[in-house]
Amino acid sequence: GGGRVRPRRPSPTKLPWGAMAQLVEKVKIIVNRLSVKKEYREDSYKEFATMLETLGIDAVTDKRRIETHIASKPVFNVTIAVLIIVSVIIVGVELDMNIGYKLEERLGFFLADVLFTLIFFIEMLLRQNQLGWDFFLDPWNFFDYALIVVNCADVVADVLNSVGGGAKVATGMRIIRLMRVARHTKGLRPLLGMYMVVQGMVESLKTMVWTGLFLVIMTYVFAISLMTVVDTPVVWERMTESQLYMGSVYNSMMTIIQVFTLDDWASDIARPLLFDAHNTPAVIVLILAIIVCNYGILNLIIALMVERMSVMRKDIEAGNGKILSRIEQGVLTSLGNDFRRYDSDRNSELDHKEFMNLIRQPETSFKLRLLGFRLEEAESFFHIMDADHSNSISPEEFIQGLNRVRGLARGADICSLISFVQRQSLRARDNVHIIRNLSRQADKIQERLNEIGKRLHDEIHERNDRKQRSDDLWDQAQARTGVITNLDKDRRVQFPSVRHSY
Repeated sequence: GGGRVRPRRPSPTKLPWGAMAQLVEKVKIIVNRLSVKKEYREDSYKEFATMLETLGIDAVTDKRRIETHIASKPVFNVTIAVLIIVSVIIVGVELDMNIGYKLEERLGFFLADVLFTLIFFIEMLLRQNQLGWDFFLDPWNFFDYALIVVNCADVVADVLNSVGGGAKVATGMRIIRLMRVARHTKGLRPLLGMYMVVQGMVESLKTMVWTGLFLVIMTYVFAISLMTVVDTPVVWERMTESQLYMGSVYNSMMTIIQVFTLDDWASDIARPLLFDAHNTPAVIVLILAIIVCNYGILNLIIALMVERMSVMRKDIEAGNGKILSRIEQGVLTSLGNDFRRYDSDRNSELDHKEFMNLIRQPETSFKLRLLGFRLEEAESFFHIMDADHSNSISPEEFIQGLNRVRGLARGADICSLISFVQRQSLRARDNVHIIRNLSRQADKIQERLNEIGKRLHDEIHERNDRKQRSDDLWDQAQARTGVITNLDKDRRVQFPSVRHSY
């Protein structure tokens, strides 16, 4: 068994633009009430709390309405994408036939144009109904709105028999609508590559503009350098097309563009400069232009697009992972509820019979299949999850067991390994408790041995003192014995003298 399953934290709901404006207005009203009349404060606090709850409910409702709107349906988006492709094909066919711009000459194409304009206008209205004013926050929607306005102007121009440049511009802009196909194929996995290419180019457009401006500057710099090094009479005399390639700044810039795009630059420009005019510095300038503009700046633009596509792919994978994780957590929560519902003896645990009854239910089997488990594989989960050998599993053991065995590295062997590790962990935990008890007992024995050692040390010290005193007594006794022996010897050998007294 393991720890408890943490409840999943609800994700914050993003308020739409309209709801945010309503929130600001209501907050202003309540702040004014709080500052004007003191007796209204309690009611205002209640109204403020109620208003926040209402806005939260409205935000959830708006989110569900957007998700269930017809403009969010995959069939609707795929249909619009197909119609965009058909409209672009019709424009190409019309231009290829070259039938002119008069209404009576292109009546069929004009009716098709009106029909597609009407369809895309209805699509725009549906998306505005879906998103409200947030519709114009999306650059794609704003771009589509501009195209529809231009299409309407084109239709009016056709009716008025106007064949000026505006109609041609409108026709050209309708071709750009083909890029919207990538947006409508966002959720289609087979067309994910096309969506990433177009979206990556659009999202890196700002950086590409600055890179393109830098490319123009470098082209101008190399053009000035080229004109400077070729401004000799030899070049103008021996190179027949020198005025075409280097006669002005504009011509020199076009020459630099031809050079770094590798468009016949060696045969048309480099060889005449090197072998006819004998101008080596000009060839060096051309080679530097190729290195800087082609291998440097142009590859930098490609690198920016590739880097943006890589970031988008990671974002898409992360988003899909979050969605999949949220769905799996919901399935696991539902399985936890089923676990408690099939606990017949109400002891918060399932024995083997109750567990088998649970996983053989159709709804439980379906949920396990959503998590990637077969019924045969799930039947062996009981003994794997029962790590403490209690012949029953708790809800925590059930959910954590499912979390461990699901995924890429799952199967009977992996599950058995997990169960073995859990058993060894429990056994090691028990051994640690035993070792700790033995260590405490050893500490007590060590304390007693230290006390006994101290007493023995004191006793040995006392014995040494007694031995020292005994030796001193023996030395003193031996000295007294020697003195007595000497006195006795003197008493026997020496006699007292006899004195005559007269």
